[in-house]
This record gives sequence, structure tokens and C-alpha cells, in this order.
Amino acid sequence: MARPRKELDYTQCRRLAEIQCTIDEIAHVLGVSDTKLKRDAPFREIYEAAREKGKTSLRRMQWASARKGNTAMLIWLGKQYLGQAEKHELAGGIAIERSPAEMTDEQLVDIIANGRSGGTAAPAQSA
Repeated sequence: MARPRKELDYTQCRRLAEIQCTIDEIAHVLGVSDTKLKRDAPFREIYEAAREKGKTSLRRMQWASARKGNTAMLIWLGKQYLGQAEKHELAGGIAIERSPAEMTDEQLVDIIANGRSGGTAAPAQSA
């Protein structure tokens, strides 16, 4: 005898998808398999729409936070949308665009030897 079919709570699915839960996480909360969810056409439609709505909502809150003067959010949005980057300075006043931890040994040797960052930043002027 087969188990009775478990009805999906689409409202709960929508709420979980809006906060970017994965299909596996939603399946766990609902007590069903991820396969059941993936095969359920109404779920797939709700899931995609709700995830996009959640992203839009998050973006709206980030911009609201920035408008209120949240410095960290202003910096983050500047990096994401304006291509801004933190500049790091090595000994000798050499300004570089990336953290030295993100560079290869060869790049660091080149910077030290030539006083530049592969053409992306000129040596910093001393006061």
C-alpha cells in the first residue's frame, strides 16, 4: 500500500523561496523529497517568481540603508555598481588596486622591482 500523497503548502513554499531557501531546504521544511518539488510544475513557477521577488526586496532594503547613510552599504554598493575598489599601499608608497594577499609572487616582485601594479596604478606621490 502506497503512502498517502502529501499536499504542498504553496504559501509556505513562496515565503521560503523569497528568503532564498534552496529547493533542498524547502523540501526538508515541508517533509517531502526534493524530487517531488522539482517535478511539481506549480511549485517551480512559484519558486522562481518568489526568489526574484526576494532579491528585489533585498536590493530595495540595501538601497534604503545606503540612503540613510549606512557607510558599509554605501561602500559595498559603490564596489558593485561603480567599479570602485579599495586601494592598498605597499612600502615605498606604491599604490595598488588589489590586496597583496590576492596577488601572485611574480606580481608582487614586479611591483617592487618596477614601482607599479601591472599598469593599473601609478606609484603614490609622497607629501
